[in-house]
Amino acid sequence: MSASSLSSEAEKSALKIEPRWWFLFAMVAIGVCSRLLPHPDNFSPILPIALFAGASFTGWRSAIGVTMLTMLVSDLFIGLHWTMPIVYASICLNILIGHLFVTTRQPWTIPFGALLGSVQFFLITNAACLTDFSPAGVMQCYSSALPFFKTSLIADMLFSMVLFGVFAVAQHLVPALRTSRSVAATR
Repeated sequence: MSASSLSSEAEKSALKIEPRWWFLFAMVAIGVCSRLLPHPDNFSPILPIALFAGASFTGWRSAIGVTMLTMLVSDLFIGLHWTMPIVYASICLNILIGHLFVTTRQPWTIPFGALLGSVQFFLITNAACLTDFSPAGVMQCYSSALPFFKTSLIADMLFSMVLFGVFAVAQHLVPALRTSRSVAATR
């Protein structure tokens, strides 16, 4: 084989993306659209998308890149804000939670990961909004945010079950979506 045909083969294989990746990307794109549609406050699929990406993508760059792109694109439409670095960092923690807890796909890991992700997001992002650091101020901040946490927790549980459930059914029906190696081993 000539050097030019080897180069051409390498370019073709670099451009070829597995069906599994396209399916995962499509599920995330649907999540972006659902974030842009009218919905109750904090009823968003973003934390479950991060959890799902951490558990399902075969590499950190893909999991973080797609999730952050999801946020950035939708934030460009919704509006930019000063807490974005804190919110994005907390979302990246959900990717880590997905990687650490949910990759096994045991029945308890998905709701546990969603709960853990919801709690850490609530604690971190509300801490960023504190203006009064006295015990009374901290209590006021977090107690004022509890109604939003309830909505967020319901959304996180629901969207997590939908994302992981749809993907499990799709993997069962379309063998090309399955990975031949352990997801955890490729991270």
